[in-house]
Formats: sequence, structure tokens, C-alpha cells
Amino acid sequence: GPGWLPEAPDRLFFLGPWEALREALGAFPGEMLEVSRGTPSLESLFLRLFGPAPRPRGGR
Repeated sequence: GPGWLPEAPDRLFFLGPWEALREALGAFPGEMLEVSRGTPSLESLFLRLFGPAPRPRGGR
């Protein structure tokens, strides 16, 4: 479903239809400086789909 995807400390992407974004902006808990259509990076999409990569245990 629609939702926010963090792309950078100062940038969020909204995944969903344009109409859902207009509704979500009304409930956004912060200041929105710019809204534009774009595509999130593949890295961000993979993190959203699969979660953060597991860290190796132990030394090297």
C-alpha cells in the first residue's frame, strides 16, 4: 500500500498513487519543503522489500 520510503536524512519518497499522496501530506508530521515526482533508488526499494542486510557475526 501507500507509504513513506526514507531515501536520505532530508528526503522521503511516497510510494503510492498521486491522490493518496495528497491525503498523506495533510497528515504528515513535519514541514514539507518540496514535492516532485521522481523515482526512489533501487537500494531504498530493496531495503523496503527485504529489510536491512544482516550483519556478519564475530570478527571478519
